[in-house]
Amino acid sequence: MSHMVSIAIIAHEVSVPLYTHRSKEFSNRIYFLAKHYDEIHIFSHEKKKQFIQKEPLVDEREPNIFIHRFSNNIFLSNITLLNHFEQINTDLIFADTVDDGMRALLTRRHYSIPLVTFVQGYEADLKAIIVKRRLRMEPQPGMLSRIFALEDKILLKSSDKILCVSPGLVEYVKGLLPKTQWSKIEFIPHSLQYVKEIPKEAYNWADNFIDSINTTASQQPVLITVVGSGLTKGTDIAIHTHKYIVQKYPNSYMLIIGKHIDPKYIEMAQKMGIQEKVLFLENLPREKVLALLSRSTIFLSPSFSEGFSWAVAEAMALGVPVVTYANKSIGSAQKEGAVIAVETTDPKVYAEKCISLIRDEKKRLQLVERAKAYVEPLINFSEYQRLELIRKVIDSVLKR
Repeated sequence: MSHMVSIAIIAHEVSVPLYTHRSKEFSNRIYFLAKHYDEIHIFSHEKKKQFIQKEPLVDEREPNIFIHRFSNNIFLSNITLLNHFEQINTDLIFADTVDDGMRALLTRRHYSIPLVTFVQGYEADLKAIIVKRRLRMEPQPGMLSRIFALEDKILLKSSDKILCVSPGLVEYVKGLLPKTQWSKIEFIPHSLQYVKEIPKEAYNWADNFIDSINTTASQQPVLITVVGSGLTKGTDIAIHTHKYIVQKYPNSYMLIIGKHIDPKYIEMAQKMGIQEKVLFLENLPREKVLALLSRSTIFLSPSFSEGFSWAVAEAMALGVPVVTYANKSIGSAQKEGAVIAVETTDPKVYAEKCISLIRDEKKRLQLVERAKAYVEPLINFSEYQRLELIRKVIDSVLKR
């Protein structure tokens, strides 16, 4: 391309410097795009007002990456972006999720700037789940999800290209669009190549950590690992689940790993009298999370919002059996017998599934073998190939 190309990325709460961001996939993708395009402007919508800044920040590794922080309010986001784009000559908007795309809809229409939307989850279901969880209802898709899906439909119809990270999401998007627009959909699968590249130092750290637990136990500890913490992650269900597991296996420990741990979950474990059996690990580097995960007996994911998430896929690739909530996107893996999916919020059911795997080594090994076969194509699919697919989609839109 002969002229200078500027890409605007709309994303949620982006860390500065970028390489410290909680998602290595995101930072790697941005650094990759920065090598191919002249300017990358990241518009990060922030929950906390003190993080909002008028002047953009420049990433310390790549001087052509600019981070703009603005309000999380969807109305204010649209107005702020509209004003910003008067000063920035942007060639394309890349929305990291459907929700991010909604914040750029006014700008996209006003300036007729092409929009690429990255669909990484069932946004309509997520919004419905948040409402239902607050009302203490079962987080199952229903009428509320269909109402929120109308918002997804508006955004997807306005998108020039739609990238989906799983076949299930491709089908979801097809269900919201007329057949004449299906050509806009591109399947961009995860790459799990990095699970083969965990540093030896991270494994040593994980082994030392587990040894420190083992010094207080008479038997080798049973490790139940949970990644993510919060309302839609089912952290409360995980803790209640462990109460039942400990009754059967006193040498079992639950590791709850999150960017930030809400103190209410620590208090919850204390009230149940299992505070010594639930270990909260905050803001761990990714390689340490993976190393700990690889040493786990079971990966427990009662999260309603994720389904076939990065963490679930990582556990499968690392040979750790997965017990998860039966989210829509986990359906394919469930049919293949690659995961154990639970269709309720009842902690007793989660505990029963975990206990059956602890008790039956043959069943555990069968689940691991099926899981590894399921994710093998993702392990063999390199991150470079994945990023190249994204770049080619962007180039195809820019050439129009």
